Amino acid sequence: MAVFERMGGADWQVIGDVLEVSARTAQVRLAMAETAFRELLSPERGPGAGEAGRLRAYMAREPLEVALDLDDWVLRHEDGDSGLGTTPVSGGLVRRGPGRHT
Repeated sequence: MAVFERMGGADWQVIGDVLEVSARTAQVRLAMAETAFRELLSPERGPGAGEAGRLRAYMAREPLEVALDLDDWVLRHEDGDSGLGTTPVSGGLVRRGPGRHT
């Protein structure tokens, strides 16, 4: 969640406060994860550039849309007896409101 919050503009002080560590400690612990995620968002520079890189970047930018697409796929391919409901993939996702730093 810290990387998500950083992508949303939270500074290291906010992240540190939530984790109950100093801003510097939060940065040391999480900066590499943030950098790796930002590289995923860059399909031309990230690992597996090209079509696979563009797909990973899209999935990282639009996780809810991807989950809804997966709901559709699962429901098209189920046998009708599974009892998956209408949201077999996205139904388990927890949406956080703006300003929540958890």
